[in-house]
Amino acid sequence: MALVPLAGCDAPEAPATPGAPPEVALLLAPYRPDDSDSDELFRFEPGHDVEAFDGELVRVHFTRTGPDAVRLADADGDTVPDAVAQVTVAYDEVLTFFAGLGFRAPITDLGGPQGDGGDGRLDVYLIDFGGASDGAWVRERCDAHARCSGYVVQENDFAGYGYPSYRVATRILASHELFHAVQAAYDANQGANWSEATAVWASERFDPSLSDLENFADGWLEEPDRSIDQEPTGPVASYSYGLGLFAQFLFERFGDAVHLGLWEAVEDGAGGVADPHWLNALVTLLASDFETTFNAEWVTFATWALRAGHGDAGGETFGSAEVLPRMARDVVTLPFSDDQLRVYATSVQAWSTRGDAVAVAIVSTGAGDTDGLVLVTGLRKGDQVKTTVQPGFEATLDSGGSDEVIVAVVSTNLQGNSKRPGLCIGSLEAVAACKAELVRVDLEAVEPGPESVAEESPEARLESGPESDRGEAAAESASGEDIAEAEGEPASGNDEGCGAAALHSGWALALGMVCVRRRRTHAR
Repeated sequence: MALVPLAGCDAPEAPATPGAPPEVALLLAPYRPDDSDSDELFRFEPGHDVEAFDGELVRVHFTRTGPDAVRLADADGDTVPDAVAQVTVAYDEVLTFFAGLGFRAPITDLGGPQGDGGDGRLDVYLIDFGGASDGAWVRERCDAHARCSGYVVQENDFAGYGYPSYRVATRILASHELFHAVQAAYDANQGANWSEATAVWASERFDPSLSDLENFADGWLEEPDRSIDQEPTGPVASYSYGLGLFAQFLFERFGDAVHLGLWEAVEDGAGGVADPHWLNALVTLLASDFETTFNAEWVTFATWALRAGHGDAGGETFGSAEVLPRMARDVVTLPFSDDQLRVYATSVQAWSTRGDAVAVAIVSTGAGDTDGLVLVTGLRKGDQVKTTVQPGFEATLDSGGSDEVIVAVVSTNLQGNSKRPGLCIGSLEAVAACKAELVRVDLEAVEPGPESVAEESPEARLESGPESDRGEAAAESASGEDIAEAEGEPASGNDEGCGAAALHSGWALALGMVCVRRRRTHAR
């Protein structure tokens, strides 16, 4: 990786010509896959001729021999393998579709120091992944504001992958990987969660019959108690792809405008913020353009998610709810209590039980431990789930013969310490006793005994270690309403503008580390 000095500390500015080659600040991929000197992961096996076939907007590179050989069937006799023609048509169609929605075209690679594939078209290389993955968008060169050009590598034949057809596989890969190229025309450094989430959404938007979103949704539905702003620390996890469910929710609520507006809002300098973070930009966008709040929409999303996987939803939910997996919830017997939950920012925790009359209480045992939390309850009868957003932290449910009682705690906090209230579920009497016990235990824990000589410092009480959630080094957490007033200030703290030069080199290193997004292999 060659590092070129970055631009000076001038205020960020929008690109004068979207789609133009970037002024190179960072080179990420020193070789193209057809370069004979390459020893990169994504490359053609040496010793085999590589050909190119041109579409209107893309150029597809392939070989007819060796391990990277494409399927050679040529039904129309035009000497171009049908598989290559299918790839070309799909990628042209996807790029035209995204442009029709109003998204920027990918930044051209024309004149790149590593080569440009022969012209300014977006290049697609068909190589053998050997089952390890199925495709990737490779960022090649970026400017100082994380706007990047690059190319796509795709599995050459999908042999043994389980896709229903080569055409379906190609349309999924084309829509997913090309949306990464679209993202990179705005800001390629928004993290794996939102870049993969919106790429999964993009496939659904392009062709809902592809069902990629439905296949990946379990990544979030199995871990709803994780913060959506907690980035993976290693390889991109299924959670990042599963978060596409939230991207789909935003589309079904507000249409294409929310995604168009959000990608414009994360570009460096947008809204006067040096390096906007997608989650804070979303908070500002929902308030300014859609007259709603993130808090309200996150709670609504939670109610939709609780109805996922149910044929007769019993309320507003995803258009494809019936074929989605169900959201994970802990099955408990009554009475149930937890003296200290751990509720992360922007997360949902759910419990499932049964009973004729069920009382619920979220119990505050310390200052601020219920800030930003919302209690949602649900009753399932057969395949219908009806949910209620409770106005406070207690509820009594008449199940009326329901098959399941659902209790969910939704955090609308964007950052800060995890919340640690208690939870009681059971009969009225059991919950009353549970509440009294939790408060008594907390008083015993915090009141100093006769041998106490000093109060523990706030700093000593801060969480640490590998399980600490993002932002927990802050002494106080902010409510969702507080964050909504923060004018889009990044939660990640990357608004330092012209700080030390180390900020820029750190950004460059982070960008280099995530230059290739590898998609999880599907089991279909």
